[in-house]
Amino acid sequence: MIVLVASCDMFKTSETAGPAGDEPIVLTGGEIIVTIGEDGELLYAPEDVSVSVGDTVVWENKSGAHDVVFGTVPDGVDAEAISLTTLATESGPAHSVTFENSGTYKYHCTPHKELGMFGTVTVE
Repeated sequence: MIVLVASCDMFKTSETAGPAGDEPIVLTGGEIIVTIGEDGELLYAPEDVSVSVGDTVVWENKSGAHDVVFGTVPDGVDAEAISLTTLATESGPAHSVTFENSGTYKYHCTPHKELGMFGTVTVE
C-alpha cells in the first residue's frame, strides 16, 4: 500500500522567503516583495534582488522607521523620483517601483545607512 500525503502549501502561487530571508517573495505578474525591518532587524530582506525590465519591487515595512533612497542608478534614471524619501513608520507596503531600465540600482535607508542597511536591485 502506498500512501501519498500532500500539503496545501505545495499549491501556492508565490515563493516565500527562506529561513534566512535570502530569497525574495515572488508573486504572479512580475512583482517582488522586499521586507524592511523584519523582526526589528535593520535590513532589507533580501538585500539583493534580480528582476526583469517591467517588473515591480514592493518594499514592505515590518517594523521601525525606514526609507528607500536610491544613490546609484543607471544613466537616464531619476534617483529621486523612484526613492521613498519620507520615513515609513507603519507596517505594510511602503513603496513600489516598476523598473523600466536595465542596470544596477543601489539603495539605502537614510537613518540606518551607517549601520549597513543597503540593498541592490539588478534589472536585466
